[in-house]
Amino acid sequence: MNNPDSINFNLGIKSRLVTCMPKDSIVMECHVINMVYSNDLKKWIWIDPTHDTYILDKTGTLLSVEEVRKKLINNETLILNPDANWNNRSSTLKGYYLYEYMAKNLFRFSCPLRSEYDYETKLSNKIIEYVNLLPLDAYQ
Repeated sequence: MNNPDSINFNLGIKSRLVTCMPKDSIVMECHVINMVYSNDLKKWIWIDPTHDTYILDKTGTLLSVEEVRKKLINNETLILNPDANWNNRSSTLKGYYLYEYMAKNLFRFSCPLRSEYDYETKLSNKIIEYVNLLPLDAYQ
């Protein structure tokens, strides 16, 4: 049997890790989700493997991280998939997940510069770079 670390799986699915962080730079709490590119929608959509979630608008369209954040700010309708659950242990409730937990973690964002298997594993002579989105008032 081949070593899974030596196999290169390419299913053609474009995906990026997104570390979502609060405004508070002292408390380093965060939540990592994925953005997955939808060829049909021609945009990146929100996928959270930890909570088995995706987010829809009132028309049933899958939303991006940016769209979810904007709709939270504007108090617009958001729909959480009904089978959402935390690590297959308990149901994820929309009120808590979106309006408490994720709302506070949608202020600062960080993504690995490259999206590939094992990119974040630290090895000697390996350069790991990130792209960060920090609002102007992030560190007040």
